[in-house]
Amino acid sequence: MSLVSIAWMISLFFAVNIGASGTAASMAPAYGSGAVPRRSTALALAGIAVAAGALFGGAPVSRTIGGGLVPSRFFTAETVIIVLAAASTTLFAANLLGVPLSTSEVAVGSIVGLGLAEHALRLGHVLLIVGVWLAMPAAAFVIARGITRWHPWLRRQLLPHPLWGRRLAAGLLTATGCAQAFAAGMNNVANAIGPLTGAHLTPLRSSLAWGAVFVGLGAFLLGGRVLDTNAKKLAQWSLLDGASAALISGVLTALASLEGLPVPLTQASTMAILGLQGPLLALPARPVALRVLRIWVISPIASLLVSYTAVDMLTNSRAHFPIALLALLAAGWGLHALRRRSRPQAKGEPRAPKGSDH
Repeated sequence: MSLVSIAWMISLFFAVNIGASGTAASMAPAYGSGAVPRRSTALALAGIAVAAGALFGGAPVSRTIGGGLVPSRFFTAETVIIVLAAASTTLFAANLLGVPLSTSEVAVGSIVGLGLAEHALRLGHVLLIVGVWLAMPAAAFVIARGITRWHPWLRRQLLPHPLWGRRLAAGLLTATGCAQAFAAGMNNVANAIGPLTGAHLTPLRSSLAWGAVFVGLGAFLLGGRVLDTNAKKLAQWSLLDGASAALISGVLTALASLEGLPVPLTQASTMAILGLQGPLLALPARPVALRVLRIWVISPIASLLVSYTAVDMLTNSRAHFPIALLALLAAGWGLHALRRRSRPQAKGEPRAPKGSDH
């Protein structure tokens, strides 16, 4: 089997895990509020919408991943395999834990590892993206807190007509969830196919098509656990809360995608969820929220360390093996700690009260 074939296989495996992690969470508000009562229906809608977003809007971010952080000449079949393997392994571990994880973080972390090993990192672009990573979830939380002030007025408009009002709210929530999944496709499919196009192993249009198919399959086949985490464990939903969260994170992600910026849609979505449920000071009381935050911090570092170590050992005949070994041990310890801490989280978690329009 050729190196190009191996790179393609890992890329499609990564695309499946992207669908399982990010796009399934896009329909969490609709599923958690009851607007889409069946989990299989929510996953199918997410899969279709994310595939459409990837096919029709995934090119700008793909170009950034394939050459904006590290010059494209450093992408070879070997380094593409390393970058994609480091990112997909980290994401797969998070999916096993059932925790929503930003695929952009692990993908960018892996590429940064490549850039550091090759001394070819475009630091200004990396700092811009990291700044957006910090700003976007914070903006989602603040916007969500502001939107809650309008919910009493909207409830007064809908509650006098409980039948059609609920149907209207449910339809709006489903539509905003699909729009968020579409935005996820615009942004996230690039994480799987960007390195391939950067190495000129495949044309951009055909790689977007294949990536769209496999991201959609991942959302439908493997997204159930992440969907349950966002929909059932972080909060209980009202229809207005769900529509607001989907709209906030979807719009922010779509705007970033048009600018070619890989951003943490899952983080924005989760912070919007938490912003609708209570003030920032209440977050430490939520075990699931703390668990998600730990993974957000550890995962990109783990993918960076694995990628850097592997590329350094591949390209540098005088690789510093003690440093490489410590890096791999640190990454493994971080993921093991997350898995150990995730076991007792299932019982006794506080739930927010149901909204009056739930």
